[in-house]
Amino acid sequence: MRMIDTIRPEAPPPRETTRPVPIQVQAEPEPTARPTPGSERPPNLPIPVESPHPEIHGGVPAHRRASSLEKFEQSLTDLFHRARQKEPAVLPDDFWLDVHELVEMVPEDPDGFLAHVFEMGPDDPEWPLEHHAINVGILCILVGRHLRLDEHDLRDLAGGALVHDLGLAPLKRLTEQNRRLTDRERRLISLHAYEGERLFADANKGFDTVQLIVRQSQERENGTGSPEKISTDAIHPLSKIVGACDALESLTHRRPYRPISTPRAAIQKLLDEKEKYASPVLKAMLTCITPYPPGSVVHLSTGVRARVKRVNAGSCLRPVVTPFGPGKHEGIDLDLMHLPHVWIQELKG
Repeated sequence: MRMIDTIRPEAPPPRETTRPVPIQVQAEPEPTARPTPGSERPPNLPIPVESPHPEIHGGVPAHRRASSLEKFEQSLTDLFHRARQKEPAVLPDDFWLDVHELVEMVPEDPDGFLAHVFEMGPDDPEWPLEHHAINVGILCILVGRHLRLDEHDLRDLAGGALVHDLGLAPLKRLTEQNRRLTDRERRLISLHAYEGERLFADANKGFDTVQLIVRQSQERENGTGSPEKISTDAIHPLSKIVGACDALESLTHRRPYRPISTPRAAIQKLLDEKEKYASPVLKAMLTCITPYPPGSVVHLSTGVRARVKRVNAGSCLRPVVTPFGPGKHEGIDLDLMHLPHVWIQELKG
């Protein structure tokens, strides 16, 4: 049995039986110890607050990271193009090998990958769907690692994140509109998960959990999501992770109908709407997703530019920074945890 128990989602059921797994957190990994069938774990175990990235192993060379991301970008560009034509979205032959590589690489270089995620998009209001998918995949891998998901779940989580928006591809023209959509248009977009599931399932057999993630990634804990408006235990736990990471990534990149939010504002919005997201997922995001990775340049509320030196465990929005340029604090490390009157206004990259 896997390290996390199974829950079956409510109707309508997937085409084939799927065994969802609830998110649980254990204090220490126990690779050889598995719960016996029927055993139950205490609910809502606390998320350990420790170093945001406890599994760093020295980083990934920039050229290797760029090569991996470019490969995914090309694969997903082709995949979304076929989806736009409403053709079966056949995964490339090496898709799962590439997913495995990404699952291994991201925890080795979280800051490098997060810098990619929170890099501001181009001035063109169209943010390519494949870029969004890759970013959501990166965020999901970090959250999944922190929640100590096993390799099988991490693979399904990353794969599901990369293809979760297949159903939006045929609606590209609608998603690029900078006007108020009609009721019919909004309904079409709210049902895109069904179309994504169909495009995926028609071309890829044997990936039940990924198929379910595609269908449920827009659902929310309080039942306000789409397309089925299911809630809590009816939503697959991996879908909950994808949904939260999808929301965070979307807010930090320009859309035709709204401006970009800073990482700080995006995380605050998720916290303001915390009833929509699973509590363990939000806690993990706050701990392991660093919107201001070391080395990034930020604008402080005091008008000074600074470079992030390190991240404070458990407080990703208030790192240690080093101001540069003219000013009395130039070259002095400032711990924003202890300076409540100073905050980061903007990420400069």
